[in-house]
Amino acid sequence: MTKNSKDIVGMLCFAEVYNGLGYNNNISPYIWSGTSAYKSGKYSKDNIYNKKAIDKQPGIYILIRKILRK
Repeated sequence: MTKNSKDIVGMLCFAEVYNGLGYNNNISPYIWSGTSAYKSGKYSKDNIYNKKAIDKQPGIYILIRKILRK
């Protein structure tokens, strides 16, 4: 992948590693918040996963899609 790449999967993988792999066994709100893939669940505190908490910030997927549509 280069700086001019439009490989969404590559960008999402990079973002997930950059954020940390704590969501390895769960849907990552960092990536998917605001999409139909994400319903709930997030780390509300260090090492405390709350499956009922909902992340209200847009995930990286939505941001990348918006940028690439311009």
